[in-house]
Amino acid sequence: MTRHRSTLRAPGPPEDHRDFPFRADLHEARWFRAHGARRGPWWFSSAPGRFNLHPPRGTLNCASTPETAAREVLGELLVGNRYIPADAVDDAVVSALRLPAARIADFLSTRAAAHGVLLGDVMAPMEDGYALTRRWAATLDAEGFGGIRSRSRFGSGADPQCLYLFGEGGEHPVGEAVEGGSVAMRRVVEAMAPDGVEVEPVLSAKDLHVID
Repeated sequence: MTRHRSTLRAPGPPEDHRDFPFRADLHEARWFRAHGARRGPWWFSSAPGRFNLHPPRGTLNCASTPETAAREVLGELLVGNRYIPADAVDDAVVSALRLPAARIADFLSTRAAAHGVLLGDVMAPMEDGYALTRRWAATLDAEGFGGIRSRSRFGSGADPQCLYLFGEGGEHPVGEAVEGGSVAMRRVVEAMAPDGVEVEPVLSAKDLHVID
């Protein structure tokens, strides 16, 4: 039995995945991205990341809910901790975005396994520094797909999704930020209190006791 081993393998050539299941309607929904308050939300990253394309291309990671967007950024800070450091959220916002229409490879499809994509293994920790998943992203990009829809690794609940949009690397708007759709990430995390997550309390002067 080899059930303890990952099923993830390198993709075939782009033409082998021409009929990969896809969605063409995901631009109709709002998507959310957490980012620095002094920066815009449209950063297509080429840094090491699960589905980040290599330069000169890049990938924009968006989430299906504000909470999932925050969880994607906070990552391992959420594991085994009740309190999130204030400096991890106080200079960040979560923006609502309208994305352009695109043909998005759907890793959530029941037909994805036939192409070698088993969701649990694709979203698991990677000892190879995301080399295999980045190859999948590059292959699908080369075949003309506009991105990947998958499950959020750090999301919670029944259906936390991420949309990894492909494009030229760097910062450039490709859609539209929803007017009035940005909210402080602290507020998003504070709304997660029923899930056992809180922002670390900050002491005020009245909390301090001077010892002579």
